[in-house]
Parts: sequence; C-alpha cells; structure tokens
Amino acid sequence: MGYTSNMSRAPRTHNAVSKRVRKDSSSKSNTRGIVEVSKKELVTVSLTTMPPTTNSLYHGFGARKHVAPKARIAKDAMSWEARSQYRGSPLVAELRVLVALRWGSKRNHDVDNIKSLLDSMTGILWEDDGQIVDLRITKVYEKGNEGLTLTVWHA
Repeated sequence: MGYTSNMSRAPRTHNAVSKRVRKDSSSKSNTRGIVEVSKKELVTVSLTTMPPTTNSLYHGFGARKHVAPKARIAKDAMSWEARSQYRGSPLVAELRVLVALRWGSKRNHDVDNIKSLLDSMTGILWEDDGQIVDLRITKVYEKGNEGLTLTVWHA
C-alpha cells in the first residue's frame, strides 16, 4: 500500500484514528488480531511557549549538572499546554513528527534547540522520544504570532 504525504501543510486534528483488524495467519490456533493504524495525522498541538536554547538547559560542572530553573519552567509550560490540547494516552508506535517554529524576529534562531520540546512531550504525546523515526523542522518569521506547531503521524 503506497503512501505519500505533503509534509509542508499541517492537516487538522482528528481524534478518531481509523483502525482495521486482520487475522494473523502465522499463528495456528491463536487468532490474535493485529491492529493496522492508518497513516493519517494523529495529533496536532500548538504551543506559545518556545523551547529554551540547548546551551541554557543545564547548570553545573562535571557530574553535578542539573536542569536550570529557566529550562524547567519552560519544559513544564510546554507540557501543560500539550496536556490541555491532547487528552489521549501516549502513542506507542514509530512516529513521524513535524515541528513548525514561528519566530517573532529575524534574529538568528537555531532549529536544533528542540531537545527540551521533545523531552517535555514524553509521557503526553509519546512514551519515549526514541519512537520518532522521522523528524522535520521548519522555521518561519511571523511577528506577533510566535510559537510552534507540533504534528504527529504514524511512521
């Protein structure tokens, strides 16, 4: 079954994921069902809190590093915003993720500052950020509309 996607546009959120169950022919007497989930978009979350820079995530030296207070506040804010928009259980399959960053200024912003974003979605959108097999990041400048949109599909 072929599948093509236009990753440049973020489709609308829909809660009902179409599922189809088929019988596993490899098991003899056990007729367990294998759930095939369609490759439609699963979740779209829009956040106003931007992730902190990777350099400001930790304080300390050597083995005594800890999460910086500023980074912890941003991480908690991103988690609460996502929880308010997605009430389902964390996804357990391999995932494709599109992160659309919207910056308010044309200052040089790094797109690789999303470590705390992915970590803050652990336990909310997915069980572990290691499930992400395809991660795409886009960056645009929109004055007055700073934030990000996170869209998740099954891989």
